[in-house]
Amino acid sequence: RRVLFRSIKCAVWNPGHSRLALCTGSSRIYLWSQDGGACVDVPIKNFKVHGISWSPDGTMLVLSDKNAFCCCFPPLQ
Repeated sequence: RRVLFRSIKCAVWNPGHSRLALCTGSSRIYLWSQDGGACVDVPIKNFKVHGISWSPDGTMLVLSDKNAFCCCFPPLQ
């Protein structure tokens, strides 16, 4: 089964946990860990994620599109 339908724009490792976050320029982010993966929809109309950064403690993501940014608090388990 295919999960990603676009090229990866940004991929970043969580500094405090074994987790990878990535974006493809869509309204979703993708999270992978040793326990599995998740696809998370960004609940902001017309927000297309082009960049991702973890907070230093690894508990929050900053998501950016071309004109705005938002914070995301993914579950850590």
